Amino acid sequence: MRALEDIGLLGDYAVWFITPSIYFVVTAVTVLALGVGASRATGISDPSRQ
Repeated sequence: MRALEDIGLLGDYAVWFITPSIYFVVTAVTVLALGVGASRATGISDPSRQ
């Protein structure tokens, strides 16, 4: 992401990929992925398991 920001591909969104903002972005993506994975593993989002 830093390389994309350096060459200017991110435009106005570049501020989200500069340290320390990138830590918040990575944390949010990780928490979201863990939440989705946990809900799918327990069958919460699977209506066929009722």
